[in-house]
Amino acid sequence: MGRRLVLQGLLAPIIAKQMILYGKKDFLHRMRISRKEAKEIIHWLELIEEANPELKPRMKELKQEAKELKNILSTIIDNTEKKNKKV
Repeated sequence: MGRRLVLQGLLAPIIAKQMILYGKKDFLHRMRISRKEAKEIIHWLELIEEANPELKPRMKELKQEAKELKNILSTIIDNTEKKNKKV
C-alpha cells in the first residue's frame, strides 16, 4: 500500500501536465492505452513465470507492481470520466 501511495504521488504531476497538454479526451485515450499495456505486461509475466519456475518470486513481485499500476490507471480513468460528466 505504501508503494502505491508513492507511485500515485510521483504520477500526479505527470498526469496533470498530460491533461493540460493534450486535453481531456486525448488524455483519457492515452490512459486507456496505458491500462491495456499494463494488462498485457501481466499476461507476459505470467507466461515467463510458467516457462521459468525459478523466476516465480521475481515474477510475483513484478505482477503485483503491474496490477497496482493498472489499478491506479483505472482509478484515474474513472475519476476523469466522472468529472467530465459533471461539466
